[in-house]
Amino acid sequence: MSWATASRRILLEIAAANPQQQGESLEGWGKRVKKAIADDYPFAQRSGFVYKVWCRERTSVLYDLGIVKNLPKKSSRAIAELAAMPHPGQLNLLDVGGKNE
Repeated sequence: MSWATASRRILLEIAAANPQQQGESLEGWGKRVKKAIADDYPFAQRSGFVYKVWCRERTSVLYDLGIVKNLPKKSSRAIAELAAMPHPGQLNLLDVGGKNE
């Protein structure tokens, strides 16, 4: 299991253990989930490669939950989403001139 997979699984468990209460604002719930995540860091040190992976996955999970509105521009997920978007005027490699010949 990779560090990213392990981190994501733990983060989702923490989020599931802290569901949004009825009538609770998204901002209030977000603060509560962020605090729970900060309090429950499972690895030894908050430095190095593992912590960097944890932080990246934390941002990704918070984005999926709607707590964070935007992904950082340098995140691998944001780059992948941008890469998947077609650019205006870009030709498709298999579609030259608009017709398959």
